[in-house]
Amino acid sequence: MLDDDLASSTGLVAAVLGPPAIGVEAGPGDWDAALLPEEEPMVARAIERRRREVAAGRSCARRALILLGAEPTALPADPDRVPRWPDGVVGTITHTRTFCAAAVAWQRDLRGVGLDAEHAIAASRDEVMRLVATASEARWLADLDDAERALGSALVFSAKEALYKCQFPLTRQMLDFSDVELALEPGRSVGRAGELVAAFRPGTRAADLPPVTARYAIGGDLVVTAAFLAS
Repeated sequence: MLDDDLASSTGLVAAVLGPPAIGVEAGPGDWDAALLPEEEPMVARAIERRRREVAAGRSCARRALILLGAEPTALPADPDRVPRWPDGVVGTITHTRTFCAAAVAWQRDLRGVGLDAEHAIAASRDEVMRLVATASEARWLADLDDAERALGSALVFSAKEALYKCQFPLTRQMLDFSDVELALEPGRSVGRAGELVAAFRPGTRAADLPPVTARYAIGGDLVVTAAFLAS
């Protein structure tokens, strides 16, 4: 019988995930969880904040694996810094300074999954979005009021990161932010939840993949996005 601490998320991660993926958000104990010996090299020279983020991510991932029915094994990073998931499993981890979550699925059900969380990006950090947003995305952001633009900027960033995480284990190709573009209709508000259509730049390996679905949900100043590639 599962302990209550293994319970699947009922928050933002649950809002963007659904069968066949399983997600778990970090609770207070996850941030202080012990890493397994195979994972210790990842944080050998890390500052305390980074160590806590890695610990929370691996703890959430192991809880999600148990809920999936898989072995809650060590998850060291491969040479590309991607977690080494158990055979037959796809997964993803995200963390901010205050939020952490992981999602997993059987590979027979999903070829890829990406999860990302970002806090609202204020206008004072517009230089960040100049590096992230394409021309059409920038036009969409410019039409939003200040409060919505802060969340919209986080949404653009989060969606691109989730899409990148979804495709990378399959393509092993590093992408620039300009290599993926979100279809954002002029005048569309951010809203509290929704789905996004995205296109990878022709010539990238990701452009040869089947369509990728992305969903997002917003709580307070936090945007969480999940991307899926069906098997």
